[in-house]
This record gives sequence, C-alpha cells and structure tokens, in this order.
Amino acid sequence: MNIQAQEAYTQKKYTYAKIGILVALLAGASSAWQAVIMSKAQGMPPFADAAYTLGILFVVSLVAGGLCDVFASLWLLIVNVASGRGLREYGRLFRTKIGAVIIIGAVCGGPIATGCYMIAINLAGPTYAAAIASINPILGTFLGVIFLKEKLNKRIWLGVAIAVTGALVVGYAPPSAEAYPHFTIGIIFAVVTAVFWALEGVLVTYANDMADPRVSVGIYRTFISGLVYLLVLVPLVSAFFKVGTIGWTIFSQAFALGTPVFWIAIAAIGAATTYTTFYTAMNMTGVGRAMALNTTMSLWSIVFGVTLKALGIIEYSVTAQAILGVIVIVVGTTLVVANPKELLQLRDERRHEA
Repeated sequence: MNIQAQEAYTQKKYTYAKIGILVALLAGASSAWQAVIMSKAQGMPPFADAAYTLGILFVVSLVAGGLCDVFASLWLLIVNVASGRGLREYGRLFRTKIGAVIIIGAVCGGPIATGCYMIAINLAGPTYAAAIASINPILGTFLGVIFLKEKLNKRIWLGVAIAVTGALVVGYAPPSAEAYPHFTIGIIFAVVTAVFWALEGVLVTYANDMADPRVSVGIYRTFISGLVYLLVLVPLVSAFFKVGTIGWTIFSQAFALGTPVFWIAIAAIGAATTYTTFYTAMNMTGVGRAMALNTTMSLWSIVFGVTLKALGIIEYSVTAQAILGVIVIVVGTTLVVANPKELLQLRDERRHEA
C-alpha cells in the first residue's frame, strides 16, 4: 500500500472513530431520555396511586418496563425493515448457537437489570437511578478481572474509589421524602441494575462480534425481553406480594386511558436508540471510550429533567449534592474504563481500546 493510500485509510479510520464518539454520547443521552420520560409515565394513573403498597409499585414498574421494551422492539422492527433487515434476519439469528448467548445476555440486561431500573426510577427518581446504575462499567471491569484475568492499575483503583464516593454522595442526598418515600429501596434496585447491566455487557459484547446488534437488539433485547416482563415477571412478582392480577388490570387501564401508553412509546424511542447506538459506538471508537461516554447518561438526565420541567412537561427535582455526586461518578467511571489523556485523542489506532 503506497503512502497516500495508507494516509487516506488512516484518515478514514480517524473519522470513523470520531463519529463513534458522537454515537456514544447519543447512547448516553437517549438512555437518560428513556429514564426521564418513563418517570413521567410512571407518575400517571394507573401506574401511580397514593394507595399503592410497595409490592404493587414493583408490579406496576415491571408492567411499564415490559411495555417500554415491546414498543422499543416495534420501533426497531420499523427501522430494520426499512434498512433491509426484515423478519427473515430475525429468524436466521434464532437458528444460530450464538443466539443462546444473546438470550442470556438479554435476560440479564432486560427483564432483570432494566426491570430493576424501572423500579429504581419509580422509587428514587430518574437522575438518582441513572447515577447509581451508571457505575456498571466498574462492575464490568471487575468481571473482566474474574473471568478474563485482567489486571487493575493505579488509575483504575483511583477511578473506583472516586466513583464509589460519588455514589455514596448521590445515595445520601435523597429528594423530597414525600415524593419518594421508598428512596433507599430504589437506590438498592439501581445497584442491582448496575450488576446485571455489567453481566449483559460481557455476554453481548462477545455475541455481537458474530451477530448484527441491530437484529439481536430488535428481537432479544427488546421484544423477547418485553414478553418475559409481562408473561413471567409480572405474574411471579404479583404472586409473591399476593396482589392478584393487578398487573393485568393496570395493563388494560393504561391502554384504556391512552396517555400513559403514549409516553411509554415516546420513552421507548430512547430505549431503542440507546441499545443500538451503544453497541455501535463500541465497534466504532473502542469499548473504553464508548463506556466512558455512555456514563454521561446521569448528567443528561439532569439536562432533560430541568428542561422538561421548565416546559411544564414533567415534575422533576434534584439536589445540588446529587448533582455533585453525579459529576464525581462520571469522573471516577471514566478513569476506570479509559485513560482521560487518550479519551478524545485519535492519533494512534492502538488507542482505540484505551
């Protein structure tokens, strides 16, 4: 390859990686959009009622999460069909061995992790849930140590200490006790979210090396995830808390009212976008950069929350201490997954996995 051709090829890769940075930021922003809009939907009847017990709140959160994933699958199906990835591609993935790995990852990240995330949003608010859940790259790093025998350097340990400090600051600064009486329980569910999102990341990153993420996300991460929510988790949790068939009652009432389902469908645009853009960003600009920039979802949630509140669309509150904690978490997590000096520098191809 002559020098000019080599330079053109290298420049093309730099441009590709730079676009990947923007895609990673979009992943963080769309995740925050989903959280903020879902908080609005879950704050409306039939998802919200002052008489609901904690067990019923768990059930309604799962119903909302299931609907969000099903709507996300519909948005993705429209996009995939329009781009030539029709139902035949979905069926082809079903018949591959890698599909089983994707299913396990989808269950970890969908019904389990995102189910807990919906509960956390409902009980603690979108910014607090997003802030704690965003530490999942740290947990993913430790999973790499356990399963891949990776080593942790001083920068990573410093990042872990900073991020944990930020998480403690966020968790210690609850919003209005009247608005979120079960705040601490919500934070616990946000931690569980982070654990299972980390597991999902390990499994799906492996699987998507051999599968088109837009197809795997469209069928496993959204549609099947939504069915597991509605057909498995909702009945099980309802039975555990002995609340009968209230989940299906709320499901039917939501469609009868229309408005809460409309907002869930709007939130699902964010869900569909974040699932696909994050995996795309990892391929374009490297896992480290993608994970670091995706943690900005907690900062984006503040931006969207404040903006939509000013427009009179949602009710939103966040403390100054929580904002500080969010910033600390983003800084700490960035140190864990990427070298800040190399985060936005693309002069060396070898730095893509920094």
